[in-house]
Amino acid sequence: MEVNISQITGPAAATVSTEEDLSSLQDTSDVFVLGSFSSVESDGYKAFMKLAASDDLNTYVVTTSDAIKTKLAMYVSSIICRVILTYLQLYSA
Repeated sequence: MEVNISQITGPAAATVSTEEDLSSLQDTSDVFVLGSFSSVESDGYKAFMKLAASDDLNTYVVTTSDAIKTKLAMYVSSIICRVILTYLQLYSA
């Protein structure tokens, strides 16, 4: 079992504020859960952070950035789970 050490030693979810942050995350993480919220004071944000704190296996990130929301076509508070499988992972026996 693989454990996400950054969640144990740091915040439950990292913050993605810029398109560069998003690009870096996409380059370095095959799987992540991104929560998009209007405010860090919203109930959805608080619930998402509680979920992230209880899960040491997955990478969680949050954003309130309008630029990130527009780039990902997230027009309301929502959650995206990104999974990338390589050709070899899909077709190896």
